[in-house]
Amino acid sequence: MRTIPRTILLSVLLISVLLLASSVQALVDFSAAPVVDVDYAAFREDQQTIPSAGQFTLRNTDLTPVTVQLSIQFTGAGYSIANLPASVTIPGNSTLAVDFTLNVPHRNEPGSASIGTVQVRDNAGTLLISGSLVQDTKEMLIIRNLGIDYTDTDDSARDQDFDAEEENDFRIERDIKPGTDITLTFEIENRFRDSDYENSDIENVELSVDVDDSDLFPSDFDDKYDFVDLQAKDKQTEEVRFTIPDDASSGNYILEFTLEGEDGQGINYQIVKTLSLDLSRPDDDVRITQANVTSVLTVCDTVIPFRVTLKNYGSDNQRYTALRLIGAPLRITENIVDIELDEFDTRKDSWSQSFAFAMPKITPGTYPVDVYAYIDRDKQIDYKKVNVVVQSCPASEEPSAPQNESVVPVVVASPPRTTTIQPSTTLPTASGAAEPTRISSGAVVDITENPYSQENFLVGIFIVAIVLVLALIVIFFIILMMR
Repeated sequence: MRTIPRTILLSVLLISVLLLASSVQALVDFSAAPVVDVDYAAFREDQQTIPSAGQFTLRNTDLTPVTVQLSIQFTGAGYSIANLPASVTIPGNSTLAVDFTLNVPHRNEPGSASIGTVQVRDNAGTLLISGSLVQDTKEMLIIRNLGIDYTDTDDSARDQDFDAEEENDFRIERDIKPGTDITLTFEIENRFRDSDYENSDIENVELSVDVDDSDLFPSDFDDKYDFVDLQAKDKQTEEVRFTIPDDASSGNYILEFTLEGEDGQGINYQIVKTLSLDLSRPDDDVRITQANVTSVLTVCDTVIPFRVTLKNYGSDNQRYTALRLIGAPLRITENIVDIELDEFDTRKDSWSQSFAFAMPKITPGTYPVDVYAYIDRDKQIDYKKVNVVVQSCPASEEPSAPQNESVVPVVVASPPRTTTIQPSTTLPTASGAAEPTRISSGAVVDITENPYSQENFLVGIFIVAIVLVLALIVIFFIILMMR
């Protein structure tokens, strides 16, 4: 019988061992990466580390069970193993979840970061596989709740609340009307539970608000808001208010909110949330954008200068817009019908008119003027109350009437046609008129000159008295002579 050389036997044995080791290595892998969940809220007074649980899953693709050795190597100081099996046996063609516990220091920022490796070896100590050990750290500064109050395109007040602790992206249900107010309410919280823990305070807390299109914000919008320092378990509420510009374009806008702060260990927190909203213009949206007197008034003035501007912010043309001014104490009555306004953001989407009303004889004070805007001739769409302030005459301009100077009558006449706008009553339209029909009934000041003064009247009485006395004297003498 032929003998096999020793060298060949050794080579075969070595190859067999290598193949076996390679086979074991190929049969074991991680089906779930090693992760430890860390929540610094568990820190208490004088604690340097907190126990934190983790898990990973090993998979054996062979039909026979495999026994492996486990260990963890840390890349940073302060960590230690509280509980980890020294070895585990993975059943054939199956997976095995491995639970472990680490003692974790307060040193990582929120989110996921590698803190070491998990090593898997065979019984001979040969490294089979290794996987990065990830620490997933929770936020300690959070936006717990986000609320929004707004006005939709039907002019209805709306509000929505979002649970912002877990979710990051939100959307408003209804379309928002340009030119209306928005109130955002943020409730923030410090998630540390023990105020005796020396690193539990969160300082330099700041909220930033940004948008993908600045047309949504007014020019004076303040995009940064500061909070006071938060102690453990503290909550605070901050409101952000702004008015959407009237001329903001319709479309979708994305608001981004960033909350930042720093705890006592120097760990920085940054939370980012987004809110999606849509702006949409209603069909009918005519507004009174100006209604005021254009100069300082005194009782010595003869004219009340008044100016009104209407603007169409809607998406429809308005062919039968109307304006009505009523100010009874100032004897102001003005009706204008069939004002044509094109849709918003066109050359003819606004209309302005200046008025000069006669100043009645009044005392200094504040007098209301009601301004109404209508569409379709009689459907009220906007209203403003204007308080007109009339001051006393300056001392150097107090009116004085010379006794011998006649007063000339002054008459401010109204156009021959008068129309009054009443709700639910169709206004008459000037047929064939290219311009809006203006109907005015201005105040009439009628001053008639008195032909006789009080002085002339007294002189007349005096003369009549003298005549009567003289007549009595003459009669007395005639009677004496007859005797």
